[in-house]
Amino acid sequence: MNRKSFSLLLVFALLLQMFFVTGVSQAATLLPAPGYVSDSNVTSTTIPLTWGYVNGADLYAIRVNGSNIYLSNTTSYTITGLTPNTTYTVEVSGVAPNQQGWQTWSAPKVIKTAYPAPTGLYIARANGTSAQLKWNSVAPGALYMVKINGQISNFMTDQTEITVTGLTPNTPYTLSVCAMPLGNGYIGDPANVSLTTGLAAPTGLQVTGTTDKTATLAWNAVPNASWYHLFVNGNLTASTDTTTYTLQNLTAQTSYTIQVAATTNAPSTYIGDLSTTVTATTKAPAPVGPATPANLKTTANESSITLTWDAAAGADSYKVYQNGALVTTVSGTSYTFANLGANKTYTLGVASYDSVAGKESAAATVSALTAPFAPSDLTATTTENSLTLSWAPVVGATSYKVSLNGTTVNTTADTSYTFTGLNADTLYTVGVSSVNAGGTSTLATIKATTAKVVLPKLFLDTPVDVSLPAGKSQSFIFTPSTTGLHRIYTGPYGGTGGSNDTVLELYADAAMTQQIASNDDFNGTPFSQISANLTAGVSYYVKLRTYSSDVALNARLTVSNEITVGSTPISLNKPIDFDVATGSSKVFSFAATTTGVHNIYTDYYAGTSSSGASDTVLYVYSDEAMTSLVASNDDFNGTFSKVSPTLTAGKTYYIKVVGYNSGSVHARLAVTL
Repeated sequence: MNRKSFSLLLVFALLLQMFFVTGVSQAATLLPAPGYVSDSNVTSTTIPLTWGYVNGADLYAIRVNGSNIYLSNTTSYTITGLTPNTTYTVEVSGVAPNQQGWQTWSAPKVIKTAYPAPTGLYIARANGTSAQLKWNSVAPGALYMVKINGQISNFMTDQTEITVTGLTPNTPYTLSVCAMPLGNGYIGDPANVSLTTGLAAPTGLQVTGTTDKTATLAWNAVPNASWYHLFVNGNLTASTDTTTYTLQNLTAQTSYTIQVAATTNAPSTYIGDLSTTVTATTKAPAPVGPATPANLKTTANESSITLTWDAAAGADSYKVYQNGALVTTVSGTSYTFANLGANKTYTLGVASYDSVAGKESAAATVSALTAPFAPSDLTATTTENSLTLSWAPVVGATSYKVSLNGTTVNTTADTSYTFTGLNADTLYTVGVSSVNAGGTSTLATIKATTAKVVLPKLFLDTPVDVSLPAGKSQSFIFTPSTTGLHRIYTGPYGGTGGSNDTVLELYADAAMTQQIASNDDFNGTPFSQISANLTAGVSYYVKLRTYSSDVALNARLTVSNEITVGSTPISLNKPIDFDVATGSSKVFSFAATTTGVHNIYTDYYAGTSSSGASDTVLYVYSDEAMTSLVASNDDFNGTFSKVSPTLTAGKTYYIKVVGYNSGSVHARLAVTL
């Protein structure tokens, strides 16, 4: 069956053929050229055009470079698929398809597309207040402009690199580079790169003490800082998570210039601005005999403790002790005590040793607690968008760290945790570790798959009656076949029931965490309505509930294309010729004067088959909100539509006409007895 209407291009071609064949005088039927043709927001591949209205024109032709022709039924059009940095000549003409006539082209307008986005954009280096950008050349002689968070800045260059200054420390930025010609022309497409600037420079840097081999420094904390990096004589030398640090293994009686910069733990953070410079001068060599180790730190799990310390002056090795007993001698500044009991306290010590002089320092000690045992008896229960992990209590644990796919997400004192906002039908690895004051146990894990989402489907212009007990809601999935404005609304159950105070919610995800829109009361009624632009082929999720949780739900739910044209009155035996654009609809109102069967149908435009057949769909409603469907029809004896409902005198009915599969319509509507 033929379901395709004649395209505008075919109509235009037929009109041109008619003009050539008839040979009508151009002077008698000539349409004037559009009064102006203007362009704006030109990109590297598109040219948006607007022009003046031409009286008598039903169509407009757009000619590009004297040959390629595009058609528009409005006074605007966007030419797409163009080549960047290329000059095009554009002309526009009005066309009257229903009359004999010829087209008059506007004056040629020369437009050059913008440059494409620069390639290879990256951040060469950055700190707390500046970032250096580099990129590949777009074209010889091109200028480049920098946008900061989408706003045009004063940073411009004719080179392929630039340093953006005046940024705020510890702040996320999106930096864009656009190319543009040296003279007049449009700004080209942006290439984007994101960064978070480094932290502000630490203040108060000072030398608090020196020996013949060390220099101890202190500074003020920087907000949000996780690490501090020390630069000695301009070179990055050490890092620490505290606001003090002792530089080791320095040369006696030597001056060093020192600066400090801060960073966060974020993976994309740059080192912040450098502090002011201080100078530390080491002392003469210390007397013979190693210094006692300092800055002892421990990290533990359930079976081991790692002890670390700063290197001690005069020491070439270290002796480590457990509960006062010598364990071993090491050359480094760390040692791991193994085979320990879980959740137990140990006294650990370390002494510096000079093997040449045969002297040992006093031992520095620290009390350390091992972590509890790792959790056991892990179980997982799932829903469509959540996973609950449970485990047996662990002796000595004060809290538990829970992880999702290897990343720690939270800490809890309970023996269960619910991960929310998950995707349906997805495998996850969840884990938990025990925590006490001493440390964190190894991670115990389990795999689980969330439940599948099985929701009833909504279809365009197909009402669904919903009846639910109090406190319950119903969710649906709707996948539009066309892109455009859609109306989702409630009405009386069965189309004739009483009112029900409903609430509608529209989401972009099955987990229903990304809400697009919601509505309680619409247009002074307790029913609800949402109008939203939806994308063809994308699934959306609709949730229906009552306003009050103690009231049962009885309502009708409908999805339709948004009405873009107001209702047009139609009378008995007085057909109306009309057009409907692709993806749109047209609504007519009919006031019945007699009670009985009425024939409502579509036919050829102007009553002639030469106008072409349109594949139409008819809907007849008994209410203006179009929630109570009386009758509907797709094909009747061909591609046109016909319904024969019994109408009541004195009542107004609403007739909605759409193209099949959201196509365009060029047809006639009639109502007869």
